[in-house]
Amino acid sequence: MDAGNDTGFGATEIIIVLLVVLLLMLGGIFVYKHRTNNGVSLKGSDKTRLAIKRANTLNQPGVTNFSKIVSFSAASTILSDIGSLKPVPQGTYNCPSDDGVEYSFNFTNPTLSAAASATGCQWVTINNRSYSSTDRFWKDVGTAVQQPIDPNSNFR
Repeated sequence: MDAGNDTGFGATEIIIVLLVVLLLMLGGIFVYKHRTNNGVSLKGSDKTRLAIKRANTLNQPGVTNFSKIVSFSAASTILSDIGSLKPVPQGTYNCPSDDGVEYSFNFTNPTLSAAASATGCQWVTINNRSYSSTDRFWKDVGTAVQQPIDPNSNFR
C-alpha cells in the first residue's frame, strides 16, 4: 500500500474540524444568551409568579415598604417589559437624585431576580448588568402593585 494515497483524515484535519464545530457551538450559545437577556428565557406562562418588594431605604416620609405577589398576567406583562429593555451603554452617567425607593422583582417559572430604583437613573439590574427602564415598565409595575411607584415624589 502506498503511504501517499491515504484518503483518511489526519490528526491535523480532525483537530481543525473539532475547533470549527466548537466555535460554531460557542457562537450559538452567545447569540442565545444575548437574545434571552443574560441567558434567562423571558417567556411567561400561567405558572409565572412574581413577588415585588418595595424598600424605602432612606426612610422617606409617606413611602411604605411592602411585598406583594402579583397576578399571573401582571407577572407575564412585567417579564415581557424586562425582556424588551435595552442594556445601558458603558460610560459615565450623571443621574438625577435618587430618593432611596428601591424595588426588587423575584420571578419563578422562569427564575429571574431583578432590582430597580424608582428615581435616579431608574436602571433595572439583572445579573449585575444594567438596563434602561421604560415608562411602560414603571406603569405596569404601578398597575401590578396598585400603588404609585414613588408616592413621595412627583414621579409617576
